[in-house]
Amino acid sequence: MVLIFLLSQHTPFSVLRADSASEFDYTGPRCDSLVFPLITTKSAQLIALKTGEVAGMAASLWADLPLTQIPEIEKDPELSVVSTVSTTYFTMPMNCRKRPLNILEFRRALAHCIDKDYLSKTIFYGYYPSVQSCIPPAYGGDWSNPKVKDPYGFDLKRAAQLLDSIRFVDTDGNGVRNDPTTGKDLSPLRFLIPSYSPERVRMAQIISAQAKEVGIPIEVVPSELGTMIDEIQSKRTFDLCCWSYGWFPAWDNIQRVYHSAQAVPGGGNDAGYYNATWDQLIDRMMTTSNREELRDLIWKFQEWHMQYIPDYPLVLRVYLDIGSKKVDGWLTQSGVGIFNPWTYMNIRPKGVAQGGVVKIPIIFDPKHVNPTRDTTGMDNTIIQRIYDSLLTLDLERSIAPNLAKEYSIKTLDNGTMVIRFQLNTNVKWHDGQPFTSEDVKYSLESYRDKKVVVYLPYLKGMYRVEAPDKYTVDVYISSSSYTAVYNIGVLCSIVPKHIWKDIKEDWSNYDVQNPIGTGPFKFVKWAKGEYLQLDRNPDYFRSYKPKPLTFKLSLSSNIAVTFTVDGKEQKDPVSLDLPKGTHKISVPEYVTIGGERYKFVRWEDQSANPQRTIDLTGDLKVAATYEKEATGPPWGYIIAALVVVAVVSLIAVRYTRKRKQ
Repeated sequence: MVLIFLLSQHTPFSVLRADSASEFDYTGPRCDSLVFPLITTKSAQLIALKTGEVAGMAASLWADLPLTQIPEIEKDPELSVVSTVSTTYFTMPMNCRKRPLNILEFRRALAHCIDKDYLSKTIFYGYYPSVQSCIPPAYGGDWSNPKVKDPYGFDLKRAAQLLDSIRFVDTDGNGVRNDPTTGKDLSPLRFLIPSYSPERVRMAQIISAQAKEVGIPIEVVPSELGTMIDEIQSKRTFDLCCWSYGWFPAWDNIQRVYHSAQAVPGGGNDAGYYNATWDQLIDRMMTTSNREELRDLIWKFQEWHMQYIPDYPLVLRVYLDIGSKKVDGWLTQSGVGIFNPWTYMNIRPKGVAQGGVVKIPIIFDPKHVNPTRDTTGMDNTIIQRIYDSLLTLDLERSIAPNLAKEYSIKTLDNGTMVIRFQLNTNVKWHDGQPFTSEDVKYSLESYRDKKVVVYLPYLKGMYRVEAPDKYTVDVYISSSSYTAVYNIGVLCSIVPKHIWKDIKEDWSNYDVQNPIGTGPFKFVKWAKGEYLQLDRNPDYFRSYKPKPLTFKLSLSSNIAVTFTVDGKEQKDPVSLDLPKGTHKISVPEYVTIGGERYKFVRWEDQSANPQRTIDLTGDLKVAATYEKEATGPPWGYIIAALVVVAVVSLIAVRYTRKRKQ
């Protein structure tokens, strides 16, 4: 991985090209339009897929397959089911801003009310295993701590003991425990669940029933996604919810969800948990230059997380995607599945090199298309087709070039470092304006100065950005941070200075109506409640250039002859890749080889002309046949000579007789 090498060596501006992507065709897009129709149930999406109305079903768009139907779907010859172990997991955030969830023993008691293995087997049919840590094994052995095991387990007796220890007891015998500070029954905890996910609704109902056994009342509230987002991430008024976590890489999942700076509206710390020691550890994670120290800090955090559980990890999401075989261009990205940036770049109707419309259904409307505001993966799926970052991830999730064609690192004498990004020179914004280093400088500085919550963690320690020329950016970091290249290069989208400099309101709340990016697709239309459409960006800096359609022409003969193909001589045998269309081929009529004379007889298709034109519409094999001319005594000449001798002799005899007379 390029990042590891560069950050471990710290050689002064030693340039390594991020070219791991060269093994794949990362050009595109191939389709003319990418359309996201709103189809609000999984069953309806499956019907649309089988009828050819849509190209696939994406688990990453919250359209996991109906699990009971997987065996049947796998038998369909027109569909492919792709299973990918992801870093994403379902977890239960508990709002630590509110009593009684701000009490550690109460949260632990709730954890003891949950039988994760039962949920895995009965609701998810074993496809989704239970999770032991906030950094599950899918992150890789370097980042997932193998020693961390869930210390709770389903134990209602232990749950009751914990509640008793903090004096939450049922004083009036009605089956509901009383709050010791008020003496009143506990108010039901509102458990928000996305209504589009029947599996999670059922999971919440089971948890509610188990908690009721120990006197904790829970009200399951299936909710529209937008309502959930507002209550969880903006108003912060929820009690419990079932959410997906699992941002990549591991440090991003930790800093985004658990640092107190992210506990503000719009931030990722949904539980609102504050722990000064955690903040110090996370800050160290984001500034250390030592990879092993980073791993140790991430391992330590996993241990702390399971002790204090501001959220309780439940089951791992295994992405189960379906792709239609009537569509070409499916690519699988490690940990992500077939619905990834490179599939969106390559996907197109089967048999088409470039063109056509591809439809991928979504189960709810995106919340927004603002790259400075983070809410759901659905939003990001759209946003990341429109906006680019300096670097990206290839199919193995290693760093690859993007807006920046290369990067390098220089360590200064005072221990700080400079990351230099060398930009591609052929990039344009969707409105035709040129993309330059000023756009990068403006974006990064604005994220820091305007305190854009979603990007602030990635810019920790960034104290200066310089643009020494139109296509060079130098980012100064106050420490030699191992994570800085990834955070700034991969995780920060770049916005156009000439547009965003005029936005006066808070960027995180700005309602972007016509997003302008540099990405592979242009925003066209969002008919809310119906569909969202993106069209291919014809000026994309790494646009796919269709290669001329070629076929293989194979020529041979029963002797060694020289072919002439479109005026060029070719030795026998020959195999050529030629463009579709007409081509002239010829062979000599006579050939002398080793003193023997051969004559052209015919082509394989019985054509008898040594010079011909062929119409190449597919791979073609053509053979020429020659026959050797006859050899031995020239009997024709001998007989002719004998005739001449005979005639001469006859004339001589007649002449002699005449003289004697």
